[in-house]
Amino acid sequence: MTKSKERIKRAIKRETRRAMTPAQGAVAVAEVSKELNPDPEERPVITAAMSGRQPGTIIGDTKVVYTYQDLEGMFSIVSFTPEETMPLTYQGVRVQALAGVEFAVPKCFKDIYDKTRRPKTQMKKELADMGIKIDEGAGALL
Repeated sequence: MTKSKERIKRAIKRETRRAMTPAQGAVAVAEVSKELNPDPEERPVITAAMSGRQPGTIIGDTKVVYTYQDLEGMFSIVSFTPEETMPLTYQGVRVQALAGVEFAVPKCFKDIYDKTRRPKTQMKKELADMGIKIDEGAGALL
């Protein structure tokens, strides 16, 4: 058993002995156990600005996360007007593309938008070649 686990077990026993009631002892054990097994969702967030390292770098068991500012520095900014509303996510950074509204974003988001649109556009083109036309409002949920 590692020294840190032994130390935490001793702390649990010590806190349990100090407790006045079983309920207080249970609270102390729960607090110390939480320190021993932290929730992976509660890991501290480290940004590139905080650490001085590139986004994506792993420090210990924590990854340096990307921010929108990091993406602005890494990719050129492009403007486009999406044909449909959809969320676009790159490396955990999310933007909302609104149909008919022009916006400027790092190129990685435009690339993702294009990749998601390509199958629909290609399908419409293939159907048009066969003489089948799909109305714009067809298939919309009411």
